[in-house]
Amino acid sequence: MSNLFDALDQSTAFNKFKVDDLLFVEYTCDPGGPKAEIWSHTNYFTYIVSGEMTLKTPEKTYQIKAGESYFIRKGAFIIPQFFEEVFCDMIIFIPDDFIRGVIDKHQLPLIPSNSHQIKNQILPLNLDETLIRYYQSLFSYFKNDKPPSEILLKLKFEELIINILTNTTNRDLINCLAEIHHNTKPSLTAIMEQNFNANLSLSEFARMTTRSLSTFRRDFEKAYQIPPGEWLRKKRLEFSRHLLKSTPNNVDDIAYESGFSSRTHFIRCFKEQYGLSPHQYRLRKV
Repeated sequence: MSNLFDALDQSTAFNKFKVDDLLFVEYTCDPGGPKAEIWSHTNYFTYIVSGEMTLKTPEKTYQIKAGESYFIRKGAFIIPQFFEEVFCDMIIFIPDDFIRGVIDKHQLPLIPSNSHQIKNQILPLNLDETLIRYYQSLFSYFKNDKPPSEILLKLKFEELIINILTNTTNRDLINCLAEIHHNTKPSLTAIMEQNFNANLSLSEFARMTTRSLSTFRRDFEKAYQIPPGEWLRKKRLEFSRHLLKSTPNNVDDIAYESGFSSRTHFIRCFKEQYGLSPHQYRLRKV
């Protein structure tokens, strides 16, 4: 599974600007391609210029289209369907610490910390004229011969956070940014419940929760009373059983969507847990 931030940071195929852990990328992808998986250890904004694509989580499928903008929370996604035309978007990676710093620096008003938790991994932005012009101003930087200064880039990142927090039409996103501000570490349980089907190593899950591997293991066992590897296996098997009951998907697709590395591994684990192969289980569920 590819880490989107790392892949774009290391690539020379795209226009981009970086300062510290802040990253602007003008991303373009040709039509077609196989099913793919992506993940990111940091949150990011995306503004779709052309084309469309599908992002899938265990709970929901999102269709994102040209002219739309979204805040995508750290986590993993399956891309089951690629775009039929050139896909182009502006991706803006913004770490949690930077968001907290902007809020504190400018003393931006926030909702109370006991507000309801935002569970959706993808939050749409209501684009007003100010935000549209903001995105357009970013594209203009890539047309200049010289890159903008680091000071200006940081100010552009700040500008986006300030625009959102002073525009009450993006209420769910404001609540989400408030959660980030109030919690110095992201919720381990929330991230695991939203991303258990991602075929990631424990080190990658730890990175997503901004913990060292040893701290991740300790915090995980404190929360769930079982080791993370055992929990992931059981959670993925429960999800695969749900897919066998509720979808016509074949065994290969179910193994893939449940986070197993191969069909063979999935079938072996499923039979050990339930005493039946996935095919036998599907036939007997009725």
